[in-house]
Amino acid sequence: MLPINSSTVIGHLAQQVAAKVARDPDAPADMQTALESIKVTLSERAKQISEAGEKNKDIDESSLPDNVKQALKMIRELRQQLAEKQAELQALMADQELTDEERMQRAQGLQSEIASLNGAISTANGALLQAIHDAALSPDQLQEMSGLMMA
Repeated sequence: MLPINSSTVIGHLAQQVAAKVARDPDAPADMQTALESIKVTLSERAKQISEAGEKNKDIDESSLPDNVKQALKMIRELRQQLAEKQAELQALMADQELTDEERMQRAQGLQSEIASLNGAISTANGALLQAIHDAALSPDQLQEMSGLMMA
């Protein structure tokens, strides 16, 4: 989740309220009215980051060491990317609007990406195993980690 410096936000809000009062002295200038009128719009990337934070909330709240948490998050992200590429490949193979040659060229590209993701997952699994070894996790932590890997 992105950190927001509330003192900066409040300072900016105070400036906006002061500017509004200067423009329209009859307008209500209390903080509550100003806060109720705030609208925040997130970019697509910010939404993705926010969703990723929510998606990994279970990992973040676990009792596992940080290096194990990071490895679990990486594996989860790579698995999601792999599933997306596999779905893309299936959709491509079912697309009857492409010629066989176009379909095969695109399929080769997707298969290459899938192979790369599988390699990255293997590397992340190795990092997870090393992190587990280094942290000497308790049986309860191992069980917790196992549950998080299945989620």
